Amino acid sequence: MPPLPSPEASVTLPPTLPPVPTPEVSVIEASVFIKPKTINLKSKGKFKAYIELPSSYSVEDIYTDTVVCNGASAISARVDVWDRFIAKFNIRDLDLDNYGSKKVQFTVSGELADGTRFEGSDMVKIKFK
Repeated sequence: MPPLPSPEASVTLPPTLPPVPTPEVSVIEASVFIKPKTINLKSKGKFKAYIELPSSYSVEDIYTDTVVCNGASAISARVDVWDRFIAKFNIRDLDLDNYGSKKVQFTVSGELADGTRFEGSDMVKIKFK
């Protein structure tokens, strides 16, 4: 039977590896058009975001469950004959930090089926009454 190591025995640890840089995630710039152009925050209605992607990407690849506009998740979506992704949102789901402004930038973001992210914005007039 071999002798047991003494408590004073040292343990050699492997050298630490340098941190692996995380790849920078690029975001596709999408063209976004919000309809209607005036949103009444007291309304229980809906609004739509028309999303177009650069020609090297297909709106057919947009994963609806990832599409968000100012805190509101898309409740439905479809692709029209002009190859635009149309996402529908509930007005009451919006999370707007700046209620003091009459014009607000609505930013729509989401992911394609392969995980590529997109984002685009449009200015919208806000009604508080």
